[in-house]
Amino acid sequence: AYSGTQTIHSDLNAGSYRLRDLTKGNGIVTRHGESGQRGTYYSSASANWNLTGTDQAAMDAHYGVSQTYSFYLANFNRNSYNGNGAALNSYVNDPTYTDNAFWDGSSMNFNKRSTGDPGGVTGIDVTGHELTHGVTQATSNLTYSREPGAMNESMSDIMGKSVQFWSKPGDINWQMSNDMNWIIRDMSNPNAKSQPDTYKGTYWQTTSSDNYGVHKNSGVGNYMFYLLVVGGSGTNDIGNSYAVQGIGLAKADQIIYRTNTTYLGTMSQYANWRDACILAATDLYGANSNEVRQVMNAWYAVGIGDAAGSVYCASKGNSTGNEFIQKIIFGTIKNTSGNNGGYADFSGMSTIVWTGSEYMIKLRPGFTGTVNAEYWTVYIDFNHNGSFADAGETVLQVKSKTANARKGIIFINNSAIPGPTLMRIQMHNGSYITDPCAAFDNGEVEDYTVNINGVSGFQASNSFAANDVSGKKTSVLVTPNPISGSSATIRYNLIQNGKVILKVIDSYGRSVQSIDIGNKTTGSYTYNLNRTGSMNSGTYFIVVEQNNRQIGRNKFIVIK
Repeated sequence: AYSGTQTIHSDLNAGSYRLRDLTKGNGIVTRHGESGQRGTYYSSASANWNLTGTDQAAMDAHYGVSQTYSFYLANFNRNSYNGNGAALNSYVNDPTYTDNAFWDGSSMNFNKRSTGDPGGVTGIDVTGHELTHGVTQATSNLTYSREPGAMNESMSDIMGKSVQFWSKPGDINWQMSNDMNWIIRDMSNPNAKSQPDTYKGTYWQTTSSDNYGVHKNSGVGNYMFYLLVVGGSGTNDIGNSYAVQGIGLAKADQIIYRTNTTYLGTMSQYANWRDACILAATDLYGANSNEVRQVMNAWYAVGIGDAAGSVYCASKGNSTGNEFIQKIIFGTIKNTSGNNGGYADFSGMSTIVWTGSEYMIKLRPGFTGTVNAEYWTVYIDFNHNGSFADAGETVLQVKSKTANARKGIIFINNSAIPGPTLMRIQMHNGSYITDPCAAFDNGEVEDYTVNINGVSGFQASNSFAANDVSGKKTSVLVTPNPISGSSATIRYNLIQNGKVILKVIDSYGRSVQSIDIGNKTTGSYTYNLNRTGSMNSGTYFIVVEQNNRQIGRNKFIVIK
């Protein structure tokens, strides 16, 4: 009903086939759950199954559990929920608990929809969710109440979605039960379904219902995982500005799985889960790895713990008696710093930049006496590896001859990884510095943060604009937003003449549409986007390119 035509395994018994697959562990067995039939097999005269009505739900349950078993085996070498091949029993279509599915301690129960939909409650992220409750029971055994219970639910949502993305890579949607057209939670935006995205923030539940909000407070762990996979930036409910560089699904899955099997215990709290993620990431990728830093940043984003500190080498001017960095202007960074004794950490100041775009920087030296020629070197860590030594990361070298600001143009590589990263500026009297870790005479060093946005990056704001070097802005707006119909209006303005292309990009950076608008002159324009009715529910970006440069972008959401 939800996963289309798929290959399954069933066995032949007394002339008919039944939903029993003994090729995986001690078996994947799918039976009736209705009163009077509970425990009996679904059957087919052929190995090619074609059940009708609500019996179709048995097919989705059998396929989904089989895929979940295969997901755990392929990715973690785990044989069934207990790690020892335990049989996986599912009971389908029990009418007692409509609009629900659950793990009962030894088997899975997938029940009917109150709408009568033939697939029941068997979306593939749901089957992955329920079987993961069994994995959690056999590993950390998180108590099903309060914070441990919310973590238990979040663990199941995380792995349920991971099973979906692994099994159906064309079905990338962070809304739980999206295949069922019945959205119960949204991992990319928990607030949309009245869940908290910040620890003890908006929508955090403290009342006793639902075991003190296990299905509501799970939003915190869900959003942390979404950011860890995809990345994003914004300000959380307690006022902390955050920025996370996504590490991808495969690595994030390994970290979360290891927390469940190695570090979490029955009464672990959210703070313990953060610590467990750091330990797991350290085990897997190293103590000073980018993965550890992004784990810290993702948990900081949801209000738990500190953000990752810098791991960059030191660089300093040993003498600022005559010359120093007086002022830097770059995007929204406008910092008159003056003499800071050779080095200043201004990484708390940041500006947004876009891949494939050029930006003006103004570098002004300061002098206490003789005005000298100053040589400026600027680095940006495009690949976020804690080093400026990689090819292409020396982004500017210019010479200033007076005390006036020297202008330069910095290009943001198309291959730059989205997310926050460090920009280092060195000023030296006499020659260019070519070592980003150098200590040198007569000059100064300052560090800043640039937040790189590319088509696969995520920016939490609904206002997106790219500055050209003159400081003017190109804006783009999608209405309505969210989109529930078959079309939407794109409004954009241009600050120069040239060929325009509109692109629709999904949240994983894949092109959904590319529209060649042709040559346009400076001004405001509208375009009717007609194919939204065929798009899956989820988060997308509209990108405006002119003369092969990205000049504007905005986020929109499709809801079915």
